[in-house]
Amino acid sequence: MPVQVSVAVAVVVGSLALAASTFVGLTLAVGEPFYAKIWRETELMLGGSVPDGELSAWRATRDAVVLMGVGVAASVAVVVAGTVPLFGTVIGGVLGIAVSGWMLAGDLLARPLEARGLDAAQRSELTRGARSEVFGFGVTAQALFLVPLGAVVVMPAAVVGATMLARDLVAAREPAPTADPSETF
Repeated sequence: MPVQVSVAVAVVVGSLALAASTFVGLTLAVGEPFYAKIWRETELMLGGSVPDGELSAWRATRDAVVLMGVGVAASVAVVVAGTVPLFGTVIGGVLGIAVSGWMLAGDLLARPLEARGLDAAQRSELTRGARSEVFGFGVTAQALFLVPLGAVVVMPAAVVGATMLARDLVAAREPAPTADPSETF
């Protein structure tokens, strides 16, 4: 009986992770024009010019489909992890939030980083260099998305947060300006 309960709970947790990932992917695809405007306004508010790179509608749709596909794969992993006796439910839940959060952070950071000319490999390298910041951002956003209608309410703030995080990540990567030795006081 305990194994059956564990499997049932694992399936429920996996289903919730799949539903959350799918909903986030659909939210990103449908809300793309709104999120693009929020991103531009955030860039202007933070100073400087808006990077000129642009995400096409096809790119946004492809990203949403990829996010949903990875969400399905993550859900399968969560269900498998959830079948571990005694601790499976906890492991499955934590794994589901962690994987979904990392994927969400990567997706939200894509626009501001692509606009700065970073391709997928460069974005991956940059986010790996700041795992704790990216992971914390993504997991927090994902946890808030699990609240009913949370994604609708939180997504604009998540876009602003991703823009600010992307600017910080790029600024930390760039070498600090050095003083000209010919300029002395």
